[in-house]
Amino acid sequence: MISEIIYDREWTLKYSLFNRKCYFSGQSLRFQPCYVGRKKIRSLLSKRYQNDDIWISKEHYLDMIKNGMV
Repeated sequence: MISEIIYDREWTLKYSLFNRKCYFSGQSLRFQPCYVGRKKIRSLLSKRYQNDDIWISKEHYLDMIKNGMV
């Protein structure tokens, strides 16, 4: 199930200025460098595309690389 959620996302290292939570651990990512996975999804109501973002810590991103998920 997790591989379906993180599949087909563009991962970028960003600095989180707001109080975002890691998708896997729930820890706060505020004022930390972390990775955001972005995927465009189509809205059913407006027929426009929106961004679906998942924020994760650097440690979890490295674990995903080690496990071959990214």
